[in-house]
Amino acid sequence: MKNLNVNYIPILKYTSVIESDNGDTRFCTTSDKFAKDMHLLLENGFVSVSLRDVYLFSRGEIQLPDKVFCLIFKGGYENNYTQAFSILKQLSIKASIFVATDLIGVFEYPGVENYSPHFDWKQAQEMIDSGLVSIYPLWHPFDNGRDLKTEVQNKITLLNDNLVGNDASFAVAYNEYDNNSLSILSEIGVTLNIIDSF
Repeated sequence: MKNLNVNYIPILKYTSVIESDNGDTRFCTTSDKFAKDMHLLLENGFVSVSLRDVYLFSRGEIQLPDKVFCLIFKGGYENNYTQAFSILKQLSIKASIFVATDLIGVFEYPGVENYSPHFDWKQAQEMIDSGLVSIYPLWHPFDNGRDLKTEVQNKITLLNDNLVGNDASFAVAYNEYDNNSLSILSEIGVTLNIIDSF
């Protein structure tokens, strides 16, 4: 085994996975393209690991193969379940999904044109029960102006109360990473803070 460096573990982020190309895939990909991406990684010897695996490896608590990748989804869109999940199961690929908890099970949103439905609690539980998916809270623009500590704790509690076998306090997707924010997140038990890479 080579000296794998955590800084060189690819973390791939997706949002929506749609059934077919609608002419605008700037913020989504098709299920065929997603499947091809995953097959290409596996065919080239890469092994899927979870976000928790990457963290444990960074602390020297576990070893990982030489070529690994980590997959995350941000948003919690229903198509993560209807399009991507079957591919994850077929290929035994692990994924972490960051979801705006206020939008779980919301299929229409008043005043929002072209709103993308979000998966519901039953779908979320099925993904967790597969042993391949973990679900964590996402700080959504709707949350701006709310108290960070209270809001993230509420999101964690909501996820943990509604999903069996999932530790929502492990990670959160929050774009601020100043010392104060990280201190608050650590205080409530959050281990990892994921920020946007765009």
